[in-house]
Amino acid sequence: MAERLAKQLKAGGRSTRDKVRSLSVSIEANGGGRSKRAAAVVSACSQLKTLELVVVRGFYLGAAGKTNQLGKPLSQALKKLSLKTFVARSLKTGYLATIELLDVWSNWPQLQILTLDNIRTHNFRQHALPSLPPLPLTRLQLPPPIDSGGSELAPLLSSAADTLRHLSFCHPANCYGIPATQRFAPVVAVAPQLLSLSGIGKSYSSVFHASEDWWPTLLALRDVQELFIGTNGYKLDAILPLLQQLQRLAILNISDSNLNTTDYSSFPLHEITSAAALDFIAEAPALQHLTLPHQLGKVWTKEELARVETSAEEKSVRFTLG
Repeated sequence: MAERLAKQLKAGGRSTRDKVRSLSVSIEANGGGRSKRAAAVVSACSQLKTLELVVVRGFYLGAAGKTNQLGKPLSQALKKLSLKTFVARSLKTGYLATIELLDVWSNWPQLQILTLDNIRTHNFRQHALPSLPPLPLTRLQLPPPIDSGGSELAPLLSSAADTLRHLSFCHPANCYGIPATQRFAPVVAVAPQLLSLSGIGKSYSSVFHASEDWWPTLLALRDVQELFIGTNGYKLDAILPLLQQLQRLAILNISDSNLNTTDYSSFPLHEITSAAALDFIAEAPALQHLTLPHQLGKVWTKEELARVETSAEEKSVRFTLG
């Protein structure tokens, strides 16, 4: 399929190929030469501004014995582009070498939107990671980093220190095991300028892990308008009083679908009180939509829940337990 498409594009002449600005390439699961075939399609469209790569089983496109790679042909083809939007998706969780990605991204000085969906990055051989030139990134969707020091995040966030406005972790950014204060330290520096932040403080299991690992990031928020967080990594009794001071916060979603426990004795959701929710609704100046953990439906009394719902309705705030 890729080879046929590449031939058709080339047969159409340069003027036709140069009109292609957006392209989605699906890369099959098995077979040799996949990197070369994908590279042929990409190379045929040198004026691309938006590229999506979709793979079935992760980017195992390198030479025999060298997995977790784009493969030399595709890597070289990508470096010749000047993309504004790059999306890489894997239908099954895949891995890519951080250093290879940084090498490619450094060639895209116009890059504004970057998404890695279901793809984890890792510094497999513990290379010293290079810095990136300044990039005009405004929107970044990534998996949480694997390394303990946050070094995989640091080059990207540093390169977009003046432009990044939307940051999302597309896998739950849990805060147990390796402390999030180490893994996600680079987020604190860009937190004040973010307009949206999602995917932090969520859990991979039904076990509640008490910590304050995400508190420095939450303290640093200033301009955020949309915030989607879990129930880990901060003091539950302090979160609403902190966030109600944010002048632009319109959407707050605190939920964690993985925490389906019925043992509330080990899960301090009672610390998110109905009184705190009432104060938050009354005092958050820009609030439009508030979602709190669905487990509160079993923690609060019916009367408490009704008072919060009434207060939200009076303030024209959409309130849900989710």
